[in-house]
Amino acid sequence: MIKNKLVIQHVDDQNVASYSIKRGNYTVKAETQGGLAPTLYYFLDGEDVTEDVRALRFSPIPPQNFLPDFETFQSMLYDKEQKALQHLYDQYTIRPKNMTATQQVIWSFGLLLLIAIPVFLIIYFM
Repeated sequence: MIKNKLVIQHVDDQNVASYSIKRGNYTVKAETQGGLAPTLYYFLDGEDVTEDVRALRFSPIPPQNFLPDFETFQSMLYDKEQKALQHLYDQYTIRPKNMTATQQVIWSFGLLLLIAIPVFLIIYFM
């Protein structure tokens, strides 16, 4: 028997056990505690299931062996992780939001020019 809050055991008429991932509204939140790498937290319908997700991912028995829908579960979590990390990045960046690629290049070049003007002035008046 697999001991995990995310895994549901189904027993058929011949007493053969099969397993599936618990369905629900999974959310992923990314936070930083001052280090280089952010920490990801997983929630299922508001309940913290972070340790259960990690236990599945780092299990000595590959979850693909007993969970047929594990790959779709992984891809769903991956998409939500990317969105959570992008949201965290957007909180800490100074780049203005909702810009096209051309506008971002122009904005970056303008910011670089603004930072470089004092250096050019110092070199010019030396």
